[in-house]
Amino acid sequence: TGELSHVQAAQAIIRKFYEQSYSSDRRRDEFCSSRFTKMWYQAVFEHCLPRLPLRGSRVLEVGCGFGLLGTHLSQLDAEYIGVDIALSAVAQFPRLRGTRCYPAVADARLLPFRSASFDILFCLEVMEHVPDPNPLLDECFRVVRPGGYLIFSCPNYCNLYIVPKLLAELGAPFFRRYMRRQVIDRITTAFSLRRLLARRGVVLLQRGIRLHPPLFDQLDYRLRPSNPLRRINDWISAAEELWGDRPPLNYLGLHTLCVVRHGNDSTGLSEWKPARRNSADGLREMRIGEDRNND
Repeated sequence: TGELSHVQAAQAIIRKFYEQSYSSDRRRDEFCSSRFTKMWYQAVFEHCLPRLPLRGSRVLEVGCGFGLLGTHLSQLDAEYIGVDIALSAVAQFPRLRGTRCYPAVADARLLPFRSASFDILFCLEVMEHVPDPNPLLDECFRVVRPGGYLIFSCPNYCNLYIVPKLLAELGAPFFRRYMRRQVIDRITTAFSLRRLLARRGVVLLQRGIRLHPPLFDQLDYRLRPSNPLRRINDWISAAEELWGDRPPLNYLGLHTLCVVRHGNDSTGLSEWKPARRNSADGLREMRIGEDRNND
């Protein structure tokens, strides 16, 4: 009984934190002009949605926040259901006429849905905020049909970001603000994410997101667009776009994105394999991208 009350008290603290975090209307600020804003959503739009069979699918997003994917997916003729622990988040769901977006308040480790009732599931930047990822993953795979797709992302600290992360954990004020620490904020890695997912399905895609070293985002925030130092971030972004799904870069970004097929069926795996690119072609495309940015 004492252990149960302790768990309930912890849940109440977590719920209160997220209710307060989402209590103000911030939907309009979620996607701004910065390349560093919610980069996992940008990667989903660019590298996952075009390959997923969305038309007519039933889609669940676990830890959906404001339901940012909802409007776009419903326009692609998918039914979108978003689950979050915070009522203040799902209360700001898209309410456009004709969209099939449905919010629900629930704990991600105890989803109120039948087994095998969804075709596609998104769980982005959630795993690091639960004490044990296994109950969360078990629930996610339970509600997706065999052969369905699950898309996960989480931070990856197998890189230089481990330094500011540890300083934030030690209480350094600047790094606590920079890393945006939450109530539960476990140290996760690309290796641990892939290992957990490979036990439950076939990993079709793994991408490294935000290959920029720590504090390089400040070049964009603090310098004028014409400053040549900002070209460094352009080059890194171009390299990530071209080779972010290839080893070793898919293990080095601040975030890792994985697409998994539920079950052991590996058919169609070639559709998700990285495209063959040689260095000359990649550098040529990077230069073309630079020229476009300068126009």
